[in-house]
Amino acid sequence: MSTLAPPAAAGDSERLRQVLLNLTRNAMEAMQRSGGGQLTLRATPGNETVDLEVVDDGPGFAERMPVSDAFFTTKIQGTGLGLALVHRIVSEQGGAIRVQSRPESTCFTVSLPRATPRP
Repeated sequence: MSTLAPPAAAGDSERLRQVLLNLTRNAMEAMQRSGGGQLTLRATPGNETVDLEVVDDGPGFAERMPVSDAFFTTKIQGTGLGLALVHRIVSEQGGAIRVQSRPESTCFTVSLPRATPRP
C-alpha cells in the first residue's frame, strides 16, 4: 500500500510536536478512563492549509465546556494548562484549532498554513 506524504505545514516543528503530544496524551487518558478505545491521527492537505486531526472514541464532553481555558480540567490531578497551551501555540504558528465532541467521539482539528515550497 502506497501513501503520499501530506504537504508540510508551516511552523516550528518542536512547538507543533508539543501540540500533537498534548492532544494525543489527552485522548489516551480520556479513553483509559472509559475502558480503552481507538485513537486516530490524520493529516489532510487543503488548498492553503494542512489539517491535523486527533480523533478518539473516549467518553467525549459537552461542547460548551471551556476545555481551552487555562486551569479548566476534568482530570483529578490535571493542571488545566495543556489545551490552553495548545491553543496558544497553534495561534502563534498562524493556525486555528477547533473541536467537535459527543459521547464516544472527540475530534480536535488543527489547521496550519502550508509551508512555502523551497526551490
